Amino acid sequence: MKHSVKMVIVVMRATADRDVLTATNSPLSTVCGAMGRLIAARVIEGNGKAVISASDIKIAIDTSDGTNMILDNFDLFDEQTREPLMFHLLKNA
Repeated sequence: MKHSVKMVIVVMRATADRDVLTATNSPLSTVCGAMGRLIAARVIEGNGKAVISASDIKIAIDTSDGTNMILDNFDLFDEQTREPLMFHLLKNA
């Protein structure tokens, strides 16, 4: 049985400060841990866009502050449908 990994498209918002997000003392690393800076670095390397595993996103948003920090600086989309992630998760509710 093949185990697939859920992937998320992460796009940096125009208002996000690239230098601040990847700095050693970044607020992103404070509330999201090392995973927050890693996500930011991968998005910057991809010219503002990267495909990140959902499990990495989950690690970064394990607190309310982490969730707010990620959603303030990045837009998240389902990799397969390209729908905003929150809409994709709730559309059948």
